[in-house]
Amino acid sequence: MKKLNFKQALQMLAVLAIMMSFCPKAVAVPKVVWQIGKFNLSPSELNTGKQGPPLFGSRYPKGELLYLVGKSSAEADWPAYQEGSTLGKAGGHPHPYAIQFDLREVPQGVYTLKVGLFLLAATVP
Repeated sequence: MKKLNFKQALQMLAVLAIMMSFCPKAVAVPKVVWQIGKFNLSPSELNTGKQGPPLFGSRYPKGELLYLVGKSSAEADWPAYQEGSTLGKAGGHPHPYAIQFDLREVPQGVYTLKVGLFLLAATVP
């Protein structure tokens, strides 16, 4: 077997890099499994407690919240404002939120959870 010099090795690497650049790349097409609201820098499509029937009679849920993907509505069932347990006017207790969704098949591949937050107070949530 013939030994390659430095120049020949560089030429082979360049040819290999060019060949690889022409190869089709496998790119996963993003697919949304479920989504509540829109990523539009606004909670306007969620329940603000101002228009229509208020969420549980107030803008803050009084107890646990269960959102059923495909059955619940973001406008009616997902509060735009989700206060922490230390806020007195929100009841001063934990506010567990649950999202329930079904999958048609066993998930395969990589999934990403994307969450949008719009902070109204200067404190750390």
